[in-house]
Amino acid sequence: MASPQCCANPPSLSPAGGEGKVVDSFGGVRAYVAGAQDSKAAVVLIADVFGFEAPKLRKIADKVASSGYFVVVPDLLHGDPYVPEDADRTIQVWLKEHAPIKAFEEAKPVIAALKEQGVSSVGAAGYCWGAKVVAELAKANEIQAAVMSHPSFVTVDDIKEVKCPIAVLGAEIDKTSPPELVKQFEQVLSSNSEIGSFVKIFPGVSHGWAVRYDSDDAAAVKNAEEALTDMTDWFNENLKFETTRHHSTRVVRYPVRPILPFLLSPPPLNLLSRPGPLLSSVGWFPIQPPCQVPITSAASARMASPQCCANPPKLSPAAGEGKVVDSFGGIRAYVAGAQDSKAAVVLISDVYGFEAPNLRNIADKVASSGYFVVVPDFLHGDPFVPGDADRPIQVWIKEHTPEKGFEEAKPVVAALKEQGVTSVGAAGYCWGAKVVAELAKANEIQAAVMSHPSFVTVDDIKGDALHTAEMRPAPYR
Repeated sequence: MASPQCCANPPSLSPAGGEGKVVDSFGGVRAYVAGAQDSKAAVVLIADVFGFEAPKLRKIADKVASSGYFVVVPDLLHGDPYVPEDADRTIQVWLKEHAPIKAFEEAKPVIAALKEQGVSSVGAAGYCWGAKVVAELAKANEIQAAVMSHPSFVTVDDIKEVKCPIAVLGAEIDKTSPPELVKQFEQVLSSNSEIGSFVKIFPGVSHGWAVRYDSDDAAAVKNAEEALTDMTDWFNENLKFETTRHHSTRVVRYPVRPILPFLLSPPPLNLLSRPGPLLSSVGWFPIQPPCQVPITSAASARMASPQCCANPPKLSPAAGEGKVVDSFGGIRAYVAGAQDSKAAVVLISDVYGFEAPNLRNIADKVASSGYFVVVPDFLHGDPFVPGDADRPIQVWIKEHTPEKGFEEAKPVVAALKEQGVTSVGAAGYCWGAKVVAELAKANEIQAAVMSHPSFVTVDDIKGDALHTAEMRPAPYR
């Protein structure tokens, strides 16, 4: 039910707000629209009780539109938002005239209008009151992806009937949908392997934080921005969206989250695992022949520095859930995952080699998403030892050039192809990033990730065939 939190911190409404425009009728409803109308992917944003003129809601719409979506914010309240100052019309009275179920029926023609203009996939996101509308749309199979932020009126029974991938963003301080209820949502969703889901409870925030935050509170702004990023990422992962991922050189930033390192094609893998401490999601990029290799880079570096050798790991030859094989493509390697997978990832270590426990942990995490993972020992049992004064990094590098690692990596990729793998990605850290760059240049792989690269130059990155994106560094030592 509605609680006082549903009505707290009301926005100052502005009919002229936003970078988009208001149209008199979209699917029979007045609406704010933003973004490219010819996009094949659309998002419907459904307001809380304060309606579609809330400036921060329109700002969210503009942000989502900037990612390539056509965004519609319908006025499902018909110019009659809740007014807290109206003592004669309490929230309970107002709700009788504006039931979410009624809005759900009015939302269906909006989605139909999107389909009529050529949209092939639709996501919907709702806040508070609007989350119930989204839940009904998800239950009715009207949309392809759903996000609910600090939902009201949503029940466990609603969640049981959801038919599309859904994300639930809850608040720690929420009397309407308390964490205990959100955790029940999570339990229901996690038991349904056919529906992708993401449930997150934001610590220290109250109901309404995602759309009615205090702009002067830096922490509140940060939490709202994180919620927006989570929402956009969810749509990016679950709507079949290609309009800005082809022929694009824009920088794409994703939050630190786990395993979506690649989507190699063929075959497409539906990877929906969500937050964890080690990995950064870099999204997916379609492969375009003849040699267009998607590549992500955390930063650029041209030579080894003291940072390359800082915080050395404690090596462990027995680490990991996989196993060490004496020869894979002629090289000793740690392997994990299903050997009959059609998609594989080669992880290439930094100067400390393939026995770093956190590196193997990453390999196991990637393998758990369906990939066969190989971590070759390109250092041949000779990792850099920071305490060896007679063999500084400059001396060690002469014996272990990344170019040599690249030549040894090619038989590893060939061995993967021989065992039936049809698409190979490679990820490298520091020293290993240069090896990945060489593999990408040589068209040996179908997708690449470089994390805090060393030795990589602008000339390595050059070329129209390379799409670039930036990801935040993920600690792994």
